Amino acid sequence: MKYIIFISCLFSGIWAAAQDIDSNSVNTKLEANAIKVGTIIKKQYKDVWEYSPKGAVILAMYNIGTNNLALKTLTIKDVASGLITKGLYLSTYSTDARNTYVGYIDVDELPGLIKFLDFLVANKQNVEDEGTEYIYTCNDVQFAAYNTIIKKELQWTYQVKVDRYRSYSTVGLQIKNVEEMLQRLKEAVSKLQE
Repeated sequence: MKYIIFISCLFSGIWAAAQDIDSNSVNTKLEANAIKVGTIIKKQYKDVWEYSPKGAVILAMYNIGTNNLALKTLTIKDVASGLITKGLYLSTYSTDARNTYVGYIDVDELPGLIKFLDFLVANKQNVEDEGTEYIYTCNDVQFAAYNTIIKKELQWTYQVKVDRYRSYSTVGLQIKNVEEMLQRLKEAVSKLQE
């Protein structure tokens, strides 16, 4: 009998610790609903945009980030309750770390992100002092633009950090990539809001 009580207490402690770890590491509603325990979860992904770097050696020389980036819409439905959560799922594969990193952006964060990306596109010709940086942080993902000297010329560099806490999750982009991503993102947001 005391073995059963011991095992029961041990299991309860492990379960509580696991629940605590999960709740502390979740930054978005999407992620929270994706790992919900005790219910049936339905996930639907749709491709939005994908980027694979060209000239990875040059990007690596300037520490810009050489990873690929995939954006997908994600709809999660709790089948039991009918609760639906929508947003973006971002993933990147780091050849340096040999690891895939994942980030989530909730649908209510997307209007602010689109405004930031619109700002970057509108600001692309503005020359500012070296070391100027613009950053937009979502709950789980970070976007940035900074200017630096490349080949003796001051240029804007754009980045997406899929996992804000790991530098290996960083993807370096050019303005044409940002413009393309922005256009696809606007199309995806209109479909998510239907």
